[in-house]
Amino acid sequence: MIESGALDVTIVIPAFNEANRLPRTLIALTSWIAARPEHFEVIVVDDGSTDETSAIANDYSTIRFSALPCNQGKGAAVRHGILLATGDLILMMDADLATPLSEFDLLKQSIASGADVAIGSRPLRTSTLSVRQPILRELAGRLFNFIVRTVSGLPFQDTQCGFKLWKAVPAKDCFTRCIIDGFAFDVECLVVAKALGYSVSEVGVKWAHQPGAAAFGNATSYFRHAIRMIVDTVAIRWNHKATKRV
Repeated sequence: MIESGALDVTIVIPAFNEANRLPRTLIALTSWIAARPEHFEVIVVDDGSTDETSAIANDYSTIRFSALPCNQGKGAAVRHGILLATGDLILMMDADLATPLSEFDLLKQSIASGADVAIGSRPLRTSTLSVRQPILRELAGRLFNFIVRTVSGLPFQDTQCGFKLWKAVPAKDCFTRCIIDGFAFDVECLVVAKALGYSVSEVGVKWAHQPGAAAFGNATSYFRHAIRMIVDTVAIRWNHKATKRV
């Protein structure tokens, strides 16, 4: 049983060219942490940014900063941060604060009830989407989820929401086995968690689309990442069965 305030929490934030969106998030995060009973550490992992992301993160003395030598992908950045984490719980969250920090308690309740992993989800009836994605991205997301469920066998309606809370031991156990560097890393870590017998709870959360993601700056970039996600998803189960990582 997890007691409120009796543990440490690491927050891992991957960031690639987030100079425009990161300051608002870090200001909100430091203020929120100051009012919480838990002990927190925040790790911002710069995924080879070419803007002022590193300088912004380094301005906060309370935030632990780590930089990858070059742009490797969101999966590589998250994996790097999780393996550095020292908290009893590890929260993966996006730099855009699309899911408000208030939803942390919902995920924490699921962990306290016995889940090893609690994942934020947008399509559930208990979810609230105050600002939806552009229609083409939303339709593409539904198609991708259909592919994920068909190929991977995962039952979840949303694997890609950037707000997931892990117990530390399962997180490190899973991510040391993960090899996907791109956006399909969410699928991979859940496939590995399921294969290892960890319990995963899908939790409806509040969410609002935040424009300005560097990785999806134009249609060509979005299409390239979408194709890579599909290819990586198809490869995930083969990777882990063939190499016996699971």
